[in-house]
Amino acid sequence: MAAAGLAMAAPSDRIQVGFIGLGGQGTSRLNEFLRQPDVDAVAVCDLDAAHLDRAAGIVAKARGKESAKYHDFRRLLERKDLDAVMVATPDHWHALPMIQACQAGKDVFVEKPLAYSIGEGRAMVNAARKHQRVTQMGNHIHNDRPTYRRVVEVVKSGALGTVRRVDCSLTNSGTSLGRPPDAAPPAGLDYEFWLGPAPKRPYNPLRSHFNYRYFWDYSGGALIDFWCHYTDVVHWALDLPAPHSVSAAGDTNSTAPLSPWRVMTSVMLRASRR
Repeated sequence: MAAAGLAMAAPSDRIQVGFIGLGGQGTSRLNEFLRQPDVDAVAVCDLDAAHLDRAAGIVAKARGKESAKYHDFRRLLERKDLDAVMVATPDHWHALPMIQACQAGKDVFVEKPLAYSIGEGRAMVNAARKHQRVTQMGNHIHNDRPTYRRVVEVVKSGALGTVRRVDCSLTNSGTSLGRPPDAAPPAGLDYEFWLGPAPKRPYNPLRSHFNYRYFWDYSGGALIDFWCHYTDVVHWALDLPAPHSVSAAGDTNSTAPLSPWRVMTSVMLRASRR
């Protein structure tokens, strides 16, 4: 991005964004925001010092100026110059920053899955409506994959006739995560804060960063991670409302080593045009 292009944009035409949660997905989102010439990344926040320093370095390289660094997202939300925030924390930390951002008058981009639970999701929607904020959930395949848009175009065109049933599946055969022993948290990670609203547990290398998703304390496994992508295109193409019934069945072999893909789950959603 040319420095001249940045200089030409009036301050009133620029969007001041704060970034909360800068692990793998959060860093990817930060880079995407920085590709927008009207966005200033004025603040970054993470509970892992390594993530925080990496994000600040990315901003400095892209914009030629430093962003403020925060350990506590609540301090970031106190800034009066922020127009919006991105929330890309682990799933169990989506609701509180999003709701408090709405209360602070910020618009919000929050990563999928929207929330850890249905109750949290409803509270987030209510906060956005009450405070009249612009919000978006980051279902990136919806935004980024032209093949998905083409599927929707074909279905909506009527070329396939009347679609009466769609089957979606999620299967994989990954390797075991293993069973590493509990240990002391890394020096740069505030593990107590990271647990936040989740139950208190001893630190384990599998319980933070990417693999947190495979523990019920923080997320709902691969299903909650990927299922939105598959059902999204169905609801999008067929203009379906929210499902009016859901049934699920699954099984696991408790003697086998822990694997993120070992639990085979079948979910059926019934939705129809009212």
